[in-house]
Amino acid sequence: MSAPGAGQGFEVNLADLERCANQSVQQMIAALDQVLAAWPSDPVPMIEAPGTAAGSDLVIAVQGLNGRLLERQRHGREATAATRQALLDIHDVYRRADQQTGASYGG
Repeated sequence: MSAPGAGQGFEVNLADLERCANQSVQQMIAALDQVLAAWPSDPVPMIEAPGTAAGSDLVIAVQGLNGRLLERQRHGREATAATRQALLDIHDVYRRADQQTGASYGG
């Protein structure tokens, strides 16, 4: 594909662009797979200080923060998983289009 630009021509190799896009999508999916596999699923370890009022207050405060952290972890994991699924869906659409048109997305 060629088009004029500032008095000179430029050329875009669509096959190279498609290859790069395909590799990028696959690399992003692989990276998200790694992130999801390593995602923490457990709360922050609890601390205990039995027998002291300050220790008890600290445990209650940590439990509250722990609950918030778990909620944020859950939301983050859901967003990451949704992003991964969207990339897989995009990848699948291109593959099906290739099958119908005989083109080569490369995936």
